[in-house]
Amino acid sequence: MNLTEPQAGSDLGAVKTRAERAVDGNLSPHRQKIFITYGEHDLADNIVHLVLARLPDAPPGTRGISLFLAPKFLVKPDGSLGPRNDVRCASIEHKLGIHASPTCVMVYGDAGGATAHLVGEENRGLAAMFVMMNAAGSASACRAWRSARRPIRRR
Repeated sequence: MNLTEPQAGSDLGAVKTRAERAVDGNLSPHRQKIFITYGEHDLADNIVHLVLARLPDAPPGTRGISLFLAPKFLVKPDGSLGPRNDVRCASIEHKLGIHASPTCVMVYGDAGGATAHLVGEENRGLAAMFVMMNAAGSASACRAWRSARRPIRRR
């Protein structure tokens, strides 16, 4: 989930990442996002980033945010991986805790333009992202509850 930007913090209405329409019908996000957990790693063949950005004609504030899917590697029509997308990790965040997960600064489109696909409706990206965030929160709570209920083994 690529939400936070350096100038916006948790104020999603201040998101400045923009997505331009490409000739092939795809969209090209430009700018950077911060605090992206597992933004870059080698644990999977491909990483799919869900990025909040604004289209050129979007209304101001949170009502003008759309959701885009930007893969690390582009996928060919046959399902195999193609060339690397213009999506990269600019740096690893230095943080106080949770050192086991790489939290990254991700940059989109600084080498000509990343390829992304619109998820859902234009200007309704924040609603779609909250559905995913709520599901993730519920899953985390279930994992914590299961861990707390596990019996302690005594040796």
